[in-house]
Amino acid sequence: MIAPRPGLIGWGAAIVLPLTILSTLLPGWRTLTLPALALFVVIALLDLLWNWRKHRDLEFVFSDTVRTIAGRSFQIPLRLFATPAQSGAIRVALTLPSSFSMATVDALLTLKSGESPLPILLELRAESRGVFLISQLFFDWISPLGWWIYRERQPIRCEVRVYPDLTTEGRQLARFLKRNEVGIHHYRHLGRGREFEKLREYGEQIPTLEREIASSLLFCAAAQNQGDLFGLLTFSDKIDHLVTARSGPAHFNRCRDVLVGLQTRLVSPDFGEIASTLMARIKRRALIVFLTSLDDPLLSETFLSSMDFVARRHLVLAVMLLAPSVRPLFSPPGVEKIDDIYQNIAGHLHWTRLIELRRQLQQRGIQLCLVSNKSVSLEMVSQYIALTRRQAL
Repeated sequence: MIAPRPGLIGWGAAIVLPLTILSTLLPGWRTLTLPALALFVVIALLDLLWNWRKHRDLEFVFSDTVRTIAGRSFQIPLRLFATPAQSGAIRVALTLPSSFSMATVDALLTLKSGESPLPILLELRAESRGVFLISQLFFDWISPLGWWIYRERQPIRCEVRVYPDLTTEGRQLARFLKRNEVGIHHYRHLGRGREFEKLREYGEQIPTLEREIASSLLFCAAAQNQGDLFGLLTFSDKIDHLVTARSGPAHFNRCRDVLVGLQTRLVSPDFGEIASTLMARIKRRALIVFLTSLDDPLLSETFLSSMDFVARRHLVLAVMLLAPSVRPLFSPPGVEKIDDIYQNIAGHLHWTRLIELRRQLQQRGIQLCLVSNKSVSLEMVSQYIALTRRQAL
């Protein structure tokens, strides 16, 4: 694509317009004005054609995969291959997902003769977790007189894996799992119990899926720290991923790559298929932790009947994140307006159903933990450590 720049428009207004008016008002001057106009057009065309194909064959090479943390700046390395005749300045920009931003809208690069490949670092920032694909690169350069700009597009493929930021909870977990000396572990009791009335209140609410993914990663890290095997199963209306239990950094990275690409779907899980898969694939007794929502009565009934057989062989722990509105009647912060009364009654009825569900699950040997949004990670690890210490497995 070729487009005129403000310099061409400015010179055109300063030269073409006065000469055109002059030749119209004074026909005798046309012998001078017409050659001047033709000369201006020739100069503009020469400027257009001089660098037209100079940088069209530039080759940009990106890394196949880039890994980073949400909310932090990171750099995408690329190499630019150019011939000695392609020296000069170009601008480079990328087509980015909506959650990405660049330190500058475009990067200005200077190509020097004999410097190929040219290493380049583009600084970006990703705000949300996920797997993103950068598929297009745009670059442009200007003509010698600066009257024209040439734009080109090149297809690329660079996968960016953005992992959740676990810094804060990771530090808490590290203190929790800190080992003083060989054979001796010091654990601090987290929270004030599993009863809903004893849960601590937290301010910031993080979306449920993001919190569940972060909690799963921290739980895998805790299991690896304890020297235990750990696996992963993700599901929607079917089983999406099944990573068999192993240990080690490579296995943890595999689980992390599976979790980072998860997205929500408005479907109902098939707990019957999940139970059959678990019974068929996991022969030895194991701790199975479910991070799911059992708000719907039909789903909770399906979970109850499906996990009955699983709980006879394995230790099943279901963890459910509660909305702030789900709490017993007369719980803080109280009532400020009339609408709060009806909301509190609805939250109390919802809470009562979950307490009854927990009782029914407990009768079948399944534990149900009702936790707040921010305490889920440490609550899961706390339950895991407690079960390990009791040698429940």
